[in-house]
Amino acid sequence: MCYYNSINTPKGSKVTFNAITKDLPAIERPMQSGFEYGDWPIIKTNGEHCSFELTHWELIAPWENKSFEVLKGREKFNTLNATAKGLPESKHSMQSALKRRC
Repeated sequence: MCYYNSINTPKGSKVTFNAITKDLPAIERPMQSGFEYGDWPIIKTNGEHCSFELTHWELIAPWENKSFEVLKGREKFNTLNATAKGLPESKHSMQSALKRRC
């Protein structure tokens, strides 16, 4: 399975999330493979506040606490192709998807 993303958001675009509407900055990210592990825009919410950040996004196993462990984990497990259908059977993805971080 291949994984590619791109985004082009013109200045002045708006997004509404949890009844909060915010202006988006101009964002242009050319198409890239998910396996490049680049930074992507995300929406962070905290109660009534939301913000937008460019950040690294990846499912990280709970036992990987250091950067070198994450890099080694990429060699063993492909978390980019994790799907909702397969999560209940996956000891690597299920708990991270429910309770962990990116």
